[in-house]
Amino acid sequence: QRQGLLGLADRSVVVDPWEDELADLAPGVAVDFDAQDGTYPADCDLPAAVKAGEVAGYPYGYDTAGAENDTLGCFETADDTYAVVQTETDGTEVVIVGLSQALTNGSILDAGNAALALNRLGEDETLLWYLPGLDELDSGDIPTAQSLTPPWVSPVIVLLLLVTLVAGIWR
Repeated sequence: QRQGLLGLADRSVVVDPWEDELADLAPGVAVDFDAQDGTYPADCDLPAAVKAGEVAGYPYGYDTAGAENDTLGCFETADDTYAVVQTETDGTEVVIVGLSQALTNGSILDAGNAALALNRLGEDETLLWYLPGLDELDSGDIPTAQSLTPPWVSPVIVLLLLVTLVAGIWR
């Protein structure tokens, strides 16, 4: 499904993707959890970042060292690790934004967060907002508690009930 999203627009902005999403949308870019809460200056020539000047928040960092395509990183959180990464995959410009906290009501007014959000998301006339849901799972089945429980749990519960019963009779 993620591969199908690439052809829908010239640019896709992906907020806080994890390894699975990155493998499909930005091959070679890896998530790095070493970023700290703070203020990060714009250190690139991406127009939205230049207009923002700096952003504040607790970002996910994205390591671009292994990226398969040319990438542009902004708001450096560590060496070759950025809060915003722009790359191209299958002819679609993919923008990775690791600053979802900066896009929330509680943080949008901090530093240049509003400028980044408005300029990055508002670059085109049309904005398509996609939020995946449970109904999009491949199997369509929602797992039950029994299917998620390891097989040894049921015998342990029965054994604990028997021990409790025996202890109650003994007392």
